[in-house]
Parts: sequence; C-alpha cells; structure tokens
Amino acid sequence: MLLVAGSYLEPIRVGDTVRYPNTGETPVVTAIHERSDGTALADLLFARGSTGCGYRLTDLEHMSRPAVEPAVQPCRRRHDPARACAPCAEATDPVTTGCAAVLCSKPATNLVVWSLPSSGQQAKALCAADTERHLALLRDIRARVIALADGTHSLLADGSGTQVATCRHCGHRIYLYPALLGGREPWRDGAFDETGRCQLAEDRHAIRIVHEPAVTLAVLDYARAAATCGTTFDGHNLANCPARRP
Repeated sequence: MLLVAGSYLEPIRVGDTVRYPNTGETPVVTAIHERSDGTALADLLFARGSTGCGYRLTDLEHMSRPAVEPAVQPCRRRHDPARACAPCAEATDPVTTGCAAVLCSKPATNLVVWSLPSSGQQAKALCAADTERHLALLRDIRARVIALADGTHSLLADGSGTQVATCRHCGHRIYLYPALLGGREPWRDGAFDETGRCQLAEDRHAIRIVHEPAVTLAVLDYARAAATCGTTFDGHNLANCPARRP
C-alpha cells in the first residue's frame, strides 16, 4: 500500500520546530522523555527564550526539521546556540536554599543543629553572618554547625538536620542524613536505603550508579523534566514514586 502525502503524520524528533495548537506558537523540541507508561513528552524552547516541559508529542504539529541535529547546550538540551534560552543563561548557577533568618535574602551556607529541653532538636539553614548571630543567641546551648552540601535545596521539617536535594540521575528527592555526613556515597532514597544506589538509573544504563545531587540549576531543571513519573518537581523520593507502584 502506498501512502499519499498528507495521509500520515511526520514523526517529531529533537531539533524539530513544531506548532503548539493551544497557543499557535512555534517552539523547538529540545528533548524528548519517555515515561514508564510509554508516553513521550517533549521539552520546548519558545521564541522568547522561555522553556516548558511535559508536552505530549501527540499534541504537537510538525513544522520543519534542521539538516543536522543540534548539539547539546549548557541547559543540557539540544538547540541552536544562537537561539535565546533562559536556562542556558543560568546554567552554571548553583542550587541553593535560602537563609532561614528573618529578612535575610542571602543563600544559606551552614546548617545549625541544636537541642532545647522544651522543644527537642531543631535545625536551621543560615548564611555565614546569621550563623554567628544565631550562635550568639544560643549562648551556652550546645550547637553543631555543618557546611551545607552542594545541591541542598531544603531541609526536612523534623528538626533532624537532614538535607534534601534532587538526584541528577532520576530527578527524585534524595536525603543526606546527619549520621552519613562525610561518607563517600552519603545520599539516600530514604531512611531504609542502605546503599544509596539509584535503581532507576541502573535499570536504564545497566551499570552501578548511586544517587548524586544536582548541583547547578541546569542539571536540576533537566533532572526534574526527565523524571519518569512525569512530575516537574521533586515532591517525592523514588521509593514513594507513584509510577513505580504495582
């Protein structure tokens, strides 16, 4: 059987210009991610330099294709380097968490952990200046000051001083527990994870891979977009991922 022009749809590939019918815009496909259920989703780069992820390929209309697939850019996606791209502009910016002190807008550099008889253990992420001020307020109360690990973007709210990051391999939450500080492979999927191995990445690449934090905004953004559960933020760890439940 011969197919006549217009009787089939052109498959969409990375580098293609497509039309997004909802807005009429014509962005470029910079990456394609396959979810666990087989759904293919695209990352798009729009003319104004903004990006979006999670667009179903079936919702896009193929417009044109470059002669050669674009090279990987600082945003970890493929597109013409001359094209404006907001994630490329901030690609080397580090992942940080804000200082918890009132009215402070600086990034935190230290984790301060202390205990009070009335409230138990507490923890705060603070900048260098507010670390000194906080220690002065604690006075004779014993406190521990820990340098925040690269990639930490929040703390668990239980006062344990557990740091939270996003795994650069699977795009899910990972944890650095105080007891594992200084270890060779300290990041864990949860309290019951004894090895730190990233099962999703190992299944994909067939080699041993451990959880590692995304330490720049470009790596963080790409990891979240490529998460197989389809979320664009790391609201859960791999053990609690809905896409991996039976």
